[in-house]
Amino acid sequence: MNGTSALQALRGKRIGVLGYGVNHHHLVPWLTRQGFSVTVRDKNEKVTSEIEGVTWDIRADILSDLDQFDVIFRSPSIPYYDAAIQKAVQKGIVITSQTKLFFQLAPCEIIGVTGSKGKGTTATLLSHMLTAGYTKGKTYLAGNIGVDPFSFVDDLEEDDLVVLELSSFQLTDMHMSPHVAIALHVVPEHLEHHKTFSAYQAAKVNILAHQRPTDLAIVNGEYADMAPFFAAVQGRVLRYTRHIPQREAAWVENLDGQEVIFVQQGNGLESIDITGRVLLGDHNLENILPATLAALHYGVSPARIAEKVVAFKGLEHRLSLVGTYNGVSFYDDSIATTPESAVVAMEAFPGRRIHALLGGKTEGQPLDAVVRAALERCATVSLIPGKDTPALEKLFRKTAKQRRDCECLLLTGAKEPIMETILSGIHPHLKPGDVVLLSPATKSFDFFKDYKDRGEQFVKAVRNRYEP
Repeated sequence: MNGTSALQALRGKRIGVLGYGVNHHHLVPWLTRQGFSVTVRDKNEKVTSEIEGVTWDIRADILSDLDQFDVIFRSPSIPYYDAAIQKAVQKGIVITSQTKLFFQLAPCEIIGVTGSKGKGTTATLLSHMLTAGYTKGKTYLAGNIGVDPFSFVDDLEEDDLVVLELSSFQLTDMHMSPHVAIALHVVPEHLEHHKTFSAYQAAKVNILAHQRPTDLAIVNGEYADMAPFFAAVQGRVLRYTRHIPQREAAWVENLDGQEVIFVQQGNGLESIDITGRVLLGDHNLENILPATLAALHYGVSPARIAEKVVAFKGLEHRLSLVGTYNGVSFYDDSIATTPESAVVAMEAFPGRRIHALLGGKTEGQPLDAVVRAALERCATVSLIPGKDTPALEKLFRKTAKQRRDCECLLLTGAKEPIMETILSGIHPHLKPGDVVLLSPATKSFDFFKDYKDRGEQFVKAVRNRYEP
């Protein structure tokens, strides 16, 4: 369905928008500008504002009485497979979303990026590459890390490009896929929403399940559990691994102190020197490589790609350097809400003593791997209070007893203000060259609003303590 058909399908329909969150702040006024009357449902009476053509329906249960609508725009936070939503589907009510409508309206190519971690980093780096080296049109970055696509949808032209970060919540019920689909590694996450890992993974696979034969899929080939993505490919596929050379793929080799990306396509082999990159860690190659492949696809020169990779500093709360004080470096990786992401953060500092901050609320993921990594790599581990922190402490002590060579010190009992208390506990153990790493391996909702709030409180505490 093209943009004209999509709009025509809404004419004369009773349109409901469930939840006036971030995804709908631009969608709702856009719909009214097209001449549609819209009913917005939300639990919070404070969200109402003066938008002509909008009826505000404030109620505790926004999923009740859905049959008063013909078309419903679902907020990503509302599971598509919720019983009330599925009942509406059975009654013939059209369930759509901001993302679905944007795909139908966009006159240009969309590059979609999904995965458990690294979506924002990959999408942002790619947008920098394209802005610097794509010459046919403009580049737009949209999604959680960019701007709402309905703030610029009317400005798009055929030769423009949109880099769109896509979550599993948005992809669950998609019936279209981007022209270039980037699939980063997928690990168990958001299980409170999807219930099972297979359901979560299936939602992610949707990013490329509806591609055309002429479209491109760029898929992480480092892990065996990415097999469902390769199985779903409809068009051309390029894979990437950290250091394993393959055909139709990208990888990195270290040659006499130089870090070089190699890209093999057809009969050609391209090399791109990224020595001196600021974005730390071997794991970040899994963000750099897919961005590189997509940029090359759109004609960006290797020189421009190298320039942007080397200069890119990363994003807030994603293994970002807060500062170095008395030879000790402090890193904010509050986005690390899974055990896997915390482990790769520790691996980013080979040979350096690490003081890790771990703990909070899990989604039931096993913490054995992050405990083993901490015991092997950390001088101290400070526990952040949270629902599952007692279980983490118990596992840590049990595992430490089994290791005769364990020298990692466990620091517990942090009180509010939490970050200030933890830094006070760590301070006596610091030596020049050490790393203090906030990479919690858990969610943050027990004592913090979200991962951003947790990271901001850590940054504030560090600067208050160490800056004059």
